[in-house]
Amino acid sequence: MKFVQLIEFKTGDFDAFNRTLDEWLAKTSGVRTSSRATQGRDRDNEGTYMNIVEFPVLRRGHGELEGISSALETNSAARGSEAGRRCLGWVGPLGCLGH
Repeated sequence: MKFVQLIEFKTGDFDAFNRTLDEWLAKTSGVRTSSRATQGRDRDNEGTYMNIVEFPVLRRGHGELEGISSALETNSAARGSEAGRRCLGWVGPLGCLGH
């Protein structure tokens, strides 16, 4: 079953956060199982962002989740803020959204 991880985080230095994320991505190149990732900025809360990461299979994504969590915790410690995470089982697209 596919699943999606939502990762909400706060940072005052988005570029520094992404540099750390880029380092982790380079380090884990070829071993990550995620199929797609999107990054967004909360328009209502300054300095709040969300990464949406999709995985094709829950079982294969567990090790990667630990790596993502570790990278975020390292970054969170530097920022003094904890990242929030949610793991969602894939249900399907919503027809009302034009799919």
